[in-house]
Amino acid sequence: MNLRNIIISLLYLPFFLFNAILRFLRIEDAKVRILLMHDIPNNKHDNFASIIRHVSKRWNFISPEELEGHLSGAQSLKGRNVLLTFDDGFHSNRVIADEILDPLGIKALFFIPTGFVDMRGSRALQFAKTRLFPFSSPQDLSDGAYDAMSWEDIASLVHSGHCIGSHTDTHPELSSLTYQEQYHEIVHSADILSAKLSIPIQQFAYPFGSIRQVNKDSVKIAQTRFDTSYSNIRGMLDEQVASNFLFRQNIVRNLLKNSKVRNEFCQGTLDFQRYCKKK
Repeated sequence: MNLRNIIISLLYLPFFLFNAILRFLRIEDAKVRILLMHDIPNNKHDNFASIIRHVSKRWNFISPEELEGHLSGAQSLKGRNVLLTFDDGFHSNRVIADEILDPLGIKALFFIPTGFVDMRGSRALQFAKTRLFPFSSPQDLSDGAYDAMSWEDIASLVHSGHCIGSHTDTHPELSSLTYQEQYHEIVHSADILSAKLSIPIQQFAYPFGSIRQVNKDSVKIAQTRFDTSYSNIRGMLDEQVASNFLFRQNIVRNLLKNSKVRNEFCQGTLDFQRYCKKK
């Protein structure tokens, strides 16, 4: 366990009590948190289920449609609300949905890079290495570890009531592309999803999702094509600048290793620091 995780674990109780006092005194405003996950390997399914159980004790899981209603003003959310999102279209996402989310009635939002769909084995691993994780090495090199969902898998998610969003075609650094190349990646991929699944595609997630990997063209194109677009920058919904660059809490694989850290990070105990900065 690294120093950061040790400190978070030690501060768990005071942070927990602080949040409990806010709720008791009704100081806490309505909250919306968006969680971001990627591949959930087989040996981490129990950890993921633990996250869901823990978060559900203090937060209400909402659907993408409920978030859209909240953002448009058509619906007012109250209390603590969380939306679950998945990027990159790994086959493990379908398994997680079937085995954990569907039995609990939780509806999630899955962002799909169309160029990755149907890839298996060495082709999927190569795509993961070069397109999804170009700045790091995949942690699991076993056969099938990074298989993508098929079109049948994605259609099954839609049939189960989940939402599908666009995540470009080849998962590039958009800021390195020309305007026309960005337009193709962002708009054409959404059109493919819509045609394949016979549904409107109204949500988009920027690949990598940091400020460095997008530019004004990326945001402009996404804004003209989609109702909402999602970044990979941590923060609460009430801190976001506009609906075309929503903040999310990125739950990386390392957080899945420590139960206390991952649970408190997800459910908001560590919002103490953000609350104090605002005051």
